[in-house]
Amino acid sequence: MTSAQIRASTQVPSSARPAKPCVAILPSYMSLRNFIVSGTAAEVALRSDVVCVVPKSADEALLTRSDGISYRQLGTEAWAPALLHRLVPRLGYPGLAYRFNEQSGFAGHRSKTLLSRERRAREFLAGNFVEPSLGRPFPSSRTMLDILTRLYWWASPWRRSHFRDLLRSLAPASIFLDQVQSPLARQPILAAGQLGIPVVGNIGSWDQPTTKGPVPPGLAGYLVQSRYMADALVERHGIAGEAIMVTGWPQMDCYAEPASPGADARLRKAYEIAPDARVILFGLYSPRLGGHEPLVARELVAWMASQTSRPMHLLLRPHPKTRDAGSLRDVVAGSAKVSIVTEGLDDLRLLRDQIRLSAIVISSFGSIGLDATALGRPAIYVGVGNPLDWRSMEHLSSAVGTGAIPVATTITELQGWIERLIAEPFHLCRQMAALRALHLDPLDGGARARVAGAMLERAKQAARCA
Repeated sequence: MTSAQIRASTQVPSSARPAKPCVAILPSYMSLRNFIVSGTAAEVALRSDVVCVVPKSADEALLTRSDGISYRQLGTEAWAPALLHRLVPRLGYPGLAYRFNEQSGFAGHRSKTLLSRERRAREFLAGNFVEPSLGRPFPSSRTMLDILTRLYWWASPWRRSHFRDLLRSLAPASIFLDQVQSPLARQPILAAGQLGIPVVGNIGSWDQPTTKGPVPPGLAGYLVQSRYMADALVERHGIAGEAIMVTGWPQMDCYAEPASPGADARLRKAYEIAPDARVILFGLYSPRLGGHEPLVARELVAWMASQTSRPMHLLLRPHPKTRDAGSLRDVVAGSAKVSIVTEGLDDLRLLRDQIRLSAIVISSFGSIGLDATALGRPAIYVGVGNPLDWRSMEHLSSAVGTGAIPVATTITELQGWIERLIAEPFHLCRQMAALRALHLDPLDGGARARVAGAMLERAKQAARCA
C-alpha cells in the first residue's frame, strides 16, 4: 500500500471533522521540530484542518515537511513579554520561575544557582532562570509569589495583541500550545482566554516539570509523556489529576514498528563497520554541554584498538542542535573503529535502526538513554568529566534510581560496564522494565494519536458548548 493510499484509508470523513480548525502554537525550533518529525503534525492533519503558529525565524526546511498543514509566522513583537517584564525580568516569568523553583526546593535549581555568573547567564538564555537576583526581595515568600503570579497573568486591555488578532481571524475550536512553561506562552494563553478558546497545554519534555518554573493555571488540559511527569504536575504544581493526560512519547511511536529489512547491513556499510564488530552508539550532548565528550571518545577508541578478542566499533551521533562536528573529526582520524553520523539527525527511524544495530548506547545523561531502554538495549550514562551531576536533577535521579542505566564516573568504570553488558545483555532487564513503566509507558505506537485526540476532544467539547 502506498503512502497516499494509507493516508486516504485513515483520513477522517469530512462530516466527522471539526467545522473549525485546530491551532497548534509552537514557540521554538525544538517545539516545531518535535511536532513535525514525530509525525504528530501529520496525525492531526488527518483528523482536522490545522494551522501551526510559529516564530518568523522558524526553519523553512521544517515547514515543508508536512502535507495538509498551513502556517502563520509571527514576528518577535507578537511573542515578546510586556515591556515591564523585559525591563525588570524578576517581575515577569524569569522571576516567577526562580521563586517557584526555589520554594519547591528543586535540586537542579539549587545546584545551578551556585554556578558562576557567566554560566548563570548562559542558563538564562537556555530558559533556566537561576540568577539569584531574580528572586529579590523575599525569594522564600509564598505571598510575594502569589502576588507576582496574579500580576503576570493580568492582561493589559489597551495593548494590541497580535495573537488575539490572529486567533479572532482563525476562530479555532481549540488550541494546542507546546512548551507551556515558557515566557513565550503568556501572549497566546492570554489571547485565548479573552476569546474563550480552550487551550490544551503540552509539557515539552521529561525535565521541564522540575526545571522550567510554574505550569500556567486553568488550561483545559495538560499533556505529559509519562507517569513521572504526571505525578510531578500533581505533587509539585497542584494540577488536578483529571486534567492531565499521559500520552507517551510521540517521537517513540516508530519504535513499535518492525525492524526495517536489511537495516543492519545498510548501516554497517554506510558507517564502515566490520560485520563482526559490536557497535557502541555514543549519543552526544548539545555543544553547550558536551565539551568533555571528545576526550571520552578518544579514550574509548584507544581502548577498543587494544581489544582483540571482542571487536568493537564506536558510532558517534551528534545532537540535532549540532551544526558543526569539527571538534569530533580528530577522534576518527586514522581509526577504523569509529565513525560519525553526519546526516539524518532528524530522522527518528534512522535513530531507531542505529539503536537496534548497537550492543550498547552511552550518553552524558541524554534522553537517548531512554530511547535505548524503549528498544530493549542497555544504556550507560557517562559521568566522566561531565559538567552535570545526575544527583542534582530530579528527572535524572528518578531514572538512575531505577538501576536501569548505570553511571560510569571513570573511563575504567565505563569500559568495565561496556564489557559486562556486552557479555550479559539482559543483566539489567528487570530494572529496564521499571524505567519503562515510570518514564516511557504507554509505549505502543499510539502517542501521537493520543495527542491529536486530546486536541480534537477539546474541539468537540467547545462545539457542544457553543
